[in-house]
Amino acid sequence: MKDATGEDAYYALMMFKAILLQRWYDLSDPALKAALYDRISFMKI
Repeated sequence: MKDATGEDAYYALMMFKAILLQRWYDLSDPALKAALYDRISFMKI
């Protein structure tokens, strides 16, 4: 899937789950990015 600029787009369901994790754990955008790369439980979204 590509976005308007031709770059690979994120899947909508994956982004929705990431936003839920961000809300539930009160994470900033940089903290969410770090958590997604660091935590195995977050990698399984």
